[in-house]
Amino acid sequence: MTSMHWQDFRPWSSQTGKEVRASTQVTTTATVRPTPHKLDAVSTMAGIVQASVASSIGAQVEQIEEPQAVEDSQDQKSETENPTTWKSLKNTRTQFSVKAWASFVKDNRPNLLYYGEQRKAVRITPEVWGKAEDWYVIGDIHGDFFALFNCLKHIHITNKSFKLILLGDLVDRGPHPLECLWLILYLVDRYPGRILWLAGNHDVGIVEREDKSFASTVQPAEFVDELNKIDSWTPFRREFGREYIELVRDLPRAALSPDGTLFTHGGFPLVDLHKDLAGKATLDEKLDWLNSDKALLDFTWTRITRYQKKIPNRASTGCSYGFADFAAFCDAVKDFYPVKRLVTGHEHPAGGVDEHPAWKDHRALTLKGFGFDGNQYEKAQAFNERYQDQLVLGRCRTDDIPEVVRFPVNRDDLTDFFDKELASRFPGSVQT
Repeated sequence: MTSMHWQDFRPWSSQTGKEVRASTQVTTTATVRPTPHKLDAVSTMAGIVQASVASSIGAQVEQIEEPQAVEDSQDQKSETENPTTWKSLKNTRTQFSVKAWASFVKDNRPNLLYYGEQRKAVRITPEVWGKAEDWYVIGDIHGDFFALFNCLKHIHITNKSFKLILLGDLVDRGPHPLECLWLILYLVDRYPGRILWLAGNHDVGIVEREDKSFASTVQPAEFVDELNKIDSWTPFRREFGREYIELVRDLPRAALSPDGTLFTHGGFPLVDLHKDLAGKATLDEKLDWLNSDKALLDFTWTRITRYQKKIPNRASTGCSYGFADFAAFCDAVKDFYPVKRLVTGHEHPAGGVDEHPAWKDHRALTLKGFGFDGNQYEKAQAFNERYQDQLVLGRCRTDDIPEVVRFPVNRDDLTDFFDKELASRFPGSVQT
């Protein structure tokens, strides 16, 4: 399966019937929220959408007419006769991001699986789970719109009945955190009740300061730099940041499949917390322990290793664990949260995957979703010649860790993406 070509963006996005056209006036409906909310950004978002259409906001977005949407029934010939240009793609993407976000603000509750649950370590019911092979897993994306877009396209082509688990960390490091966020919101709108987004530490690390700017509890934090920019989009960035903080606050932290696979960004409650579970007699008491603040931090922040055991270092949120620590957790929760194997993000293994051969009794898998060189992401080469040749995701299977799915990156498409979208960010790079 080849990677997604950028001219394919238009039929993919047109399936919603919600394109924003630069040649027409677009507004959002200022609907009253169904529940009380301390922010009221509806009127602000409507103004931003109108302003973006009139080119009075976002100085870098040129005023051009977007090509007409391609209906699903149109043939390939008409598509090639009127290809989407990079100029129109940038315009469409910026405007569509505003429209997608305005839709979230209006509805105030994205149709994500297990979103807003009181307990954030959830169990996927057999009814929701259905067939294991319909479920796909994407690791840390970190602002890599190219990788996210290609993974979603591959999944969509491979299995029309797909369901998706995101292991967290959509933001920071990569150049397109906003675009990755709106693409997920679009996907949730297009396929309601089929997307499960688990919070990563970078997702939930952003806070608002007293001066209305933003900071992060984790480094690197390029998404905060993006939100704090002072330009013609500043009102949108500030409102976006506040709504984003509320969005990720209600994301689940861990999910257990009916056959015992634990999906989480980081890990699980480590051994020093297990003493707090002793004496918990009722199911509610045990689940309260599993969903305590300390336990949720471990689900999101801890890191998998190849070692047998690791002593939790509570001087750091990023404690490590080994396979014997996971076995102890499985034993501690077996009567109310029956875990058998583990799937994580958080780590960034070379080639996008680590199947942890040292983990014999309880198998484990770590997935990385982004394709750029994570060790040199501030250099142009990370997004071009050092970009991975293959992107990686997981496809679930019964009573085992997910199957590792690799598909090739189209290098010509990647070069086109880099030259026309990223080169200007790096001194010395030449735009073509």
